[in-house]
Amino acid sequence: MFKFGGLCDIALRPAAPGRGPTIRAMRFRRTRRHEPPRRQTRSAAFRATDLNKILRAELAPWLKDMGFKLLGSTGWVRSAEGEHHVVAVQASQSGWDPHSGNRFVVEFERSERPVRATGFSRQRIWGLLDEISRREALRINDHVAETLPPPNQQILRELPPELRPHYLAHFERDTRPVDATRDVWFAYYDEDDASAWATFLGKNVPLAFATFLREPPSLLGHREG
Repeated sequence: MFKFGGLCDIALRPAAPGRGPTIRAMRFRRTRRHEPPRRQTRSAAFRATDLNKILRAELAPWLKDMGFKLLGSTGWVRSAEGEHHVVAVQASQSGWDPHSGNRFVVEFERSERPVRATGFSRQRIWGLLDEISRREALRINDHVAETLPPPNQQILRELPPELRPHYLAHFERDTRPVDATRDVWFAYYDEDDASAWATFLGKNVPLAFATFLREPPSLLGHREG
């Protein structure tokens, strides 16, 4: 009996006179990628304000150095060269769910007024990241998806069949290409996810913002994804 890396076993018949051994049986054993355990459903919601508090703590030193001041509870603004620059965190309007969590994006704006959503140039951070950073973001998204609590079975029963795959996608790895033209939102469920995104944004927001300022003005009307 021969074992090949634990993947298959091969047994050989004894050789007949004048002949070599022949294969008697071959059995393959499937190996499964390690799947992390899913979390317990939270009893208390992890709201957008909780997320923003953790992100703000990480980004505050850079924002202060760059001359930004708070703009509402989820944004920052500064004046520069006759215009206003805005950095904002936007959580999905669908809100936090005890099974699927929620998603958010970081947006940059150049505007004539210190007001959100008035810019002549507006872009989300995903399209400003390099490929290495986009892959890192997808790894965080995948970890969140694979460790979320199990899907809500009542919602699954009530959803039309054609909408169930869209709901279940929140709990699965993203196998789509790493494409800068996609509109990727960042998934989160609790404090651990918020901390992971805070570390990621602390590294990437300064570079993405500099890229945003160098590029020609543009308005991107992406859908959530």
